[in-house]
Amino acid sequence: SIQDDFQAYITAPGYGDFDKIKNRMLTHTDNQYGLDSESRLEIYYDMYRLRLLDVLFGDYPKLVGMMGEEKFTQAFLHYLLQFPSTHYSVRP
Repeated sequence: SIQDDFQAYITAPGYGDFDKIKNRMLTHTDNQYGLDSESRLEIYYDMYRLRLLDVLFGDYPKLVGMMGEEKFTQAFLHYLLQFPSTHYSVRP
């Protein structure tokens, strides 16, 4: 389904048939607001990570303070690539 492909696109880059998923998503995405389909999808891809990172900054302020924002962000991105989320929410 489109929803499954969209979730796979934003949560699991580089896994399985990511290029196929991305190409399928591009067929469902129109050029709008002066942006092409790929740019519009990239916004969702980036915003997903930024929102998760924002939640983690709020949940682990002392760890962010110890590591610094840049190292914390890099550790988060590395972790997310190794262990993509399988749940639709960040809250249990």
